[in-house]
Amino acid sequence: EYKSYLRFCMVSNVGVALSRLPHLGLLLTLCITGCNSCQETYITAEDGGVVVGRTMEFGIPFKTYVVTEPPGTPFVGHSLPNCEKTMAFETAFGAIKTQGWVGDIFLESSFGGINSAGLSASLLYFPIFTEYRDKNSIKGDECLNSISQNQVVDYILSKYQTVLQLQVDLENDDFPSVWGIVTIGLLHPLHYSIIDKNGDAIVLEYTKGKGRLFFNNTVGVMTNSPPYDWHMNNLRNYPHLTNIDHKAFSYKYRGEEMLLFLGSGSGLLGMPGDYLSPSRFIRAATFLKLIKKPKTTEEAITQTMHIVNTADMMRGVAVNPGNTYTGKDDTLDHSQHTYWPFVKDLKSGCCYFRGYVDTSWRRLCITDIPDYKAYVAVEGEFENSYRDVSEDLLQFED
Repeated sequence: EYKSYLRFCMVSNVGVALSRLPHLGLLLTLCITGCNSCQETYITAEDGGVVVGRTMEFGIPFKTYVVTEPPGTPFVGHSLPNCEKTMAFETAFGAIKTQGWVGDIFLESSFGGINSAGLSASLLYFPIFTEYRDKNSIKGDECLNSISQNQVVDYILSKYQTVLQLQVDLENDDFPSVWGIVTIGLLHPLHYSIIDKNGDAIVLEYTKGKGRLFFNNTVGVMTNSPPYDWHMNNLRNYPHLTNIDHKAFSYKYRGEEMLLFLGSGSGLLGMPGDYLSPSRFIRAATFLKLIKKPKTTEEAITQTMHIVNTADMMRGVAVNPGNTYTGKDDTLDHSQHTYWPFVKDLKSGCCYFRGYVDTSWRRLCITDIPDYKAYVAVEGEFENSYRDVSEDLLQFED
């Protein structure tokens, strides 16, 4: 299966074959070059604060907005062929989420967010391994207890306060059935990361041949395919990674020991440096293991901002030739890159985010959201990404 995943990455330029179909080509590109580089981590500070950080990578023009929802925001399930009515629910909590627009297409599912109970939920791409229920198999009483894969994050944030509550429903089969919806020609393969303010975390996956599975996220990292348990087994291949420098290369010359010291960081020799999901998982897990444990939530926020920076992808560094939907030679313009990192303080309910052009961190707290649905753009102007300090210069005293 992992070989299939690598093969998928290498031949993913098949999207160009359908690029003449305006929306299908665009959404196929979104699938192939889309969230394949997303990453999420969480840190628990000594004061009990839990901080979550994630990145979002795409390879096409894309706009993201931070959306706020008050308690009572309604959601209606998508139509099903064998159902007169479908599941409807409304939020019990306020929420801050991220949602996107591609061209003139509004992506109805949120990428993730936080609710006022201190629960975080995120979706990340999970290609090759995903399998949901067929919509045609849902009938009768299941009609009012089934949601599409695109609504899982919204449902979790609308209902649950803790990971334990969610686990109980999953174990007792009281969680809605999840079926795969095709939106504008594409079924999005997704898995989910859920973390609460107590520091409990799970990964929820719908996997071919295995059905619904969830894992305790004990390492604090989630990326993309292969499945979470494969990533955990892969960590066994990197026991040598350490923050302790190896002894410098040495040899004897005429009875004198010669040391060839180059610099610090030799303990991380062999750590993968590419952007494939398994490599990003290893890097993030290693950094979480080695960093100084933060004493306060503020320190954890700072640490998380640095961790998401390690996953930052610049335009042009990850290109699949032909993976564009415009038919022009603009591959570099549509190379995968980090559109935004998003940091969530689950104790205070404050979220921090920045764009690719406007790299200044901005903050929005759930205690400040209005009693109506609202939004603000993630990306801003370059001029907002810095502060001029010429007026802060101090003269040296003689």
